[in-house]
Amino acid sequence: MIVVGRGFCFEDLKVGFRFRTHRRTIREADLAAFIALTGLTEELFAVREEKQLVPGALVYSFAEGLLLQTNVLQRPNDLTEARWFAEVVDGGSPYQFSGYLASPVAVTMTSNQWNQLGSTAGTFVGNSGTGSGLFSQNATTGEITYNGPPRSMLVSMRASINNGIGATSIAMHAAIALDGDVVDGGVANYPEFGEQATNIINELRQIVVERVVQLTPGAKLQLMFRNATNGDDIVVTYYQVNLSPL
Repeated sequence: MIVVGRGFCFEDLKVGFRFRTHRRTIREADLAAFIALTGLTEELFAVREEKQLVPGALVYSFAEGLLLQTNVLQRPNDLTEARWFAEVVDGGSPYQFSGYLASPVAVTMTSNQWNQLGSTAGTFVGNSGTGSGLFSQNATTGEITYNGPPRSMLVSMRASINNGIGATSIAMHAAIALDGDVVDGGVANYPEFGEQATNIINELRQIVVERVVQLTPGAKLQLMFRNATNGDDIVVTYYQVNLSPL
């Protein structure tokens, strides 16, 4: 059942969305009261000639009042954690998360198998959205846990990696695991999970992986790597993750 008297959530708004308030005629009494209140007693408004002019501020004030009477600007507060559209406009949505790696860390690899960033302990730092306790990040493994209601998210993970051994050329793959669906120790390809690959020859290379996910309470995210050439370990010198609501 629809509850009236509340504003719109961001999810309620579609491209091209428009609405119209009730109308209100500005009468002479309104003008007289506004002039007395604001002190705008100049002849332009205080003396009527062929047409009665009114201050632009009066028109804006009436328009704002008509808008407020619709409750469209009232926070929904329906306990669903839906995004209030004003939060999206001002960048204050709690459904934002970013994280990074504080210092380089090695990833222990097994030939042609998926291994997670965090197989060797690192120092990960996470920053949740405004006023949000919806995300938490394991400071040692980098694993991200979502604690909010069901929500579609774009996950972007970026890492700078180097061959930890040296001159051997290796084909390094990366993918984003949701609740372990990129199996640690597995050998399958996961193009549907945004899997990307790059070749490394004793040099620093960057790899970027993106994936659209449907998060549910308790969902876990982790960046995974697979050395498709041999068992050489890699060193991650830079890592950043960003989660944005869709």
